[in-house]
Formats: sequence, structure tokens, C-alpha cells
Amino acid sequence: MGSITFNVALIVVLILFPGAIVRRGYNTHFHSNYHVRSSDFSEVIITLGIGAIAQIIAISFINWIHGFVYGYAAVDLPLIINLINNQPAELEWVEDKFNLIIAYNLLLNLFCFIFSRIAFLLVFRYGLDVKVPLLRFDNDWYYIIHNRSKLNYNTKLLWPYAHIAVTENSVTFIYTGFVRTYTLDRKGDLEFITLFNVKRRVFTKENEDIESKTMYQFRRQNTIVIPYSQILNISFNYNYSPEEELAATDTAPTGPTQLTAPLTP
Repeated sequence: MGSITFNVALIVVLILFPGAIVRRGYNTHFHSNYHVRSSDFSEVIITLGIGAIAQIIAISFINWIHGFVYGYAAVDLPLIINLINNQPAELEWVEDKFNLIIAYNLLLNLFCFIFSRIAFLLVFRYGLDVKVPLLRFDNDWYYIIHNRSKLNYNTKLLWPYAHIAVTENSVTFIYTGFVRTYTLDRKGDLEFITLFNVKRRVFTKENEDIESKTMYQFRRQNTIVIPYSQILNISFNYNYSPEEELAATDTAPTGPTQLTAPLTP
């Protein structure tokens, strides 16, 4: 029973690797947070499904080549079942072909990575991620911060500009600055956001006109990291280059636009 369990685990790993590589290659660090939620059962199932499809396509291709040259398939379903059942004849076959099996899986993983990167570039270039829900990158914050939508996926966006209300020692401040980067937690929520060229205003209930408040401007090169736990509200201004604005359609943004982002997308 132990050997059968080990064989099943080995086959699952061989299926899991191509699926994980495809997802990691397609969902880059800035476009997805799926890889930080590795404990999510649904993520494992989706990854196994993609890996299984990759293995089936690869094995079918090898069988077609092998059948064309030698007249019979190299790998078939009974062989895999016998491997799971720990049959001696099939184990000897694995020992015989061990180097070829390793080489096959290395090449398959390399192909999966190349394929996923090409798919990412094509999807991103032609905006398929905002047109086809199935191809959407697994990071809602990316779409909010970069204002990526069907109307302006091909419009050049300069640095997003953020307005963030935070509490510090019971005092409310409004921080404004350009978004340098941000980090998500394991649940996909915003963990902290980093701004540069930051200005800060004090916000009080007595006078809610924040524009009239005394503004403190940090040194130009300073970077401010704001944790999620201190954020009360956040909004973004989207500024586009003049060249791209002229090329945009009438329905696309033609200047700075603003969108208030929910804290739990």
C-alpha cells in the first residue's frame, strides 16, 4: 500500500509541476497573487487540471511520433495504471527509461514556461484579460491601481497617483503620492502600499476641506510605506501621456480620472 501511495504521489507531482509552471509563467508577480495562496484547495485543483492537460497533450504527441516510427504507442493508460499498482514489469520499464523520463519532464516544463510567457504577452498586448473573464489575471488590485479596462488597456498610463486616508495615534492624515509598488497578503487583500514624492495633510472633523489644510511635503526622494491596517480610504488619479490621449477613442479617458478602491476587492 505504501508503494502505491508513493507512486500516486509521484505521478501527482509530475502533473502538478507543469500546471504550476504554466500558472506562474502566465501570472507574473505584478499581475497575480495566486501563488501566495498555495493553501487554497481550488488553486491546487486548477493547477492539477492544467498540468494534466499538458501531460495528455505531450504524451499524445510522443505516442504519435513513436507510433509513426515504431508502429506502437510508447505510453498508454494500462502502463500508468500498472505503475500506480506497483507492477514489477512496469517498474523495470521505468528504470530502463529513467533518463528519458527525466529529460521528457524537463523539456515539458520548459515548453510550458515558454508557452505561458508567450500567452501572457499576447493576452496583455491585445487586452484579452479584460475581454475574456477566463483569462483575467488573478489580482483585482492590479486592475484598480492601473485602471486597466476594455476602454484603455492599450493606453499608456503614467505613475498612478494615490490619495490615502490613514489613522496614526487617533489623528487622520491624507497622504498623496505616486504609487511605487504594493504587496498583497495570502488572502489577496492589500497588505501595504508604497508611495514616493509624498505630501501629507492633516484631516479634522472641524474642517473637512483638506485642500485648505497645511501641507507637509516629504523630501522628493523619500518613499513612504503605508500598512493596510492604517488605511481608512484610498482613491487613485490616472494620468495618461498626451500622445496616447490623442489616440484614445471618445469613450476612453482623456485626462486624469479618479476611482475609489474598495479595501477588499
